[in-house]
Amino acid sequence: MSYELSSSVIKQIEKFCKNKPNITLTVGILDGNEENYLSFTDGGSQLERDTSDKAYEIGSITKVFTAVLMAKLIRDGKAELTTSIAPYIGVKNTQYYYPTLERLASHTSGLGDAPLSAIKLIGQVVSGVGRKKNIYSGINGKKLEKKLRELNLAPTSYPTKYSHYGIATLGYVLGKIDGRGYKAAIEELCSKDLGLENTVYGLPSTECGHTATGSEFPGWVWTEKDALAPSDCLASTARDMIKFARANLSDEFDWMKICHEVRSEYDDYDNFGFGFIIRADNGVLWHNGSTGVYSSFLGIDRATGKAIVLLSDYEHKTGESGVDRIGFEFLCPKPVKAEDDEYEEGDEYEDEEDSTEDNE
Repeated sequence: MSYELSSSVIKQIEKFCKNKPNITLTVGILDGNEENYLSFTDGGSQLERDTSDKAYEIGSITKVFTAVLMAKLIRDGKAELTTSIAPYIGVKNTQYYYPTLERLASHTSGLGDAPLSAIKLIGQVVSGVGRKKNIYSGINGKKLEKKLRELNLAPTSYPTKYSHYGIATLGYVLGKIDGRGYKAAIEELCSKDLGLENTVYGLPSTECGHTATGSEFPGWVWTEKDALAPSDCLASTARDMIKFARANLSDEFDWMKICHEVRSEYDDYDNFGFGFIIRADNGVLWHNGSTGVYSSFLGIDRATGKAIVLLSDYEHKTGESGVDRIGFEFLCPKPVKAEDDEYEEGDEYEDEEDSTEDNE
């Protein structure tokens, strides 16, 4: 028997899938010990075929896995939260301040994304298709280390600022600490430690997403040399992501729980743990992701044991209600505004196109 979603969640799915020819939206749900997988296409019509093992780019949800890699290395005694990046980027004179792993993982390093702004702009211009191309590729370790050595940060506390650059730096340094590089370290974490055989570095070449007109379009290409990969590079399946949600709820993986604690305040709605964003009012762990023609959402409610993952293979347009809305409607629905359970067109979650849209 198929899992019965609420009418309000179904309406959000229909809204998201409207006028999207060839879309496949895979929904994975964990409710207690029960797993369910549903698939939807154009207009919210339900598909009969099982897409729970279909691979999708998960974009910035990669940041959560990068933070979990940090937790593993701390568990193994190879790193500490106070570990500075300085010795791993070729800095010999340590009288100057360089961020620690803790500050990178909690978005309080002071890095922001300023060093990436020019890269992003050039990538959009050269590609000719804007955000559909991978604008974070092409920066190798030597280039990243050079940029980091040139930092001029004061040894002080910095306000919270969501940072692709900071998490990329975290992953790059973790790869150095591991000794094999980020790609080998993250793949071992996923396959060996977490049992996620279909969570991999880069989208399999057999998969394609879709543009806003429904045409096939390839995913982002990553090489092992791409130093910014730890922010966005992973691909996964709904079944693997639900297994990951289970791990976060299980005492078997208690070493991961350092990622669940509030580490920095962000805005009126959310705080940051390590990797995870944490809902301020109810403690729900979540993150989303958006690459060129893929978008994703993972939400975990530790109080109820519920989790949801949403994976879409369709270009997400700026200003469009995203998969986040569906996920939050499932985990923490807003009060019904009218007897017929209708929502006004402008009744959006406040942050869905604010802080979260950074996860491209």
